[in-house]
Amino acid sequence: METSSFVTSLTTSFLIFVGLVILHSIFSRLRRNEVIYYPAKKIKNVPLPHYKPGHFAWLREAWSATEEEIIKNAGLDAAIYMTFLGSGN
Repeated sequence: METSSFVTSLTTSFLIFVGLVILHSIFSRLRRNEVIYYPAKKIKNVPLPHYKPGHFAWLREAWSATEEEIIKNAGLDAAIYMTFLGSGN
């Protein structure tokens, strides 16, 4: 395998990834998409999350959340997953 084809493939994949993350960040903040991104919270009438400014602020919040906050907001499966990844406090 040639190095140039590998770098081209890696660059293309990374640019698509960045584009999709930005689209997700934009669309998940629109009120009309709450049903798509937060269906369980809409059904239970739980207040939806309030975002801090910035497209990637959710990363800091996700990595700094306590296990109790994760269980309360996302459920036990998410808490186990985050603990498995090594980010659980």
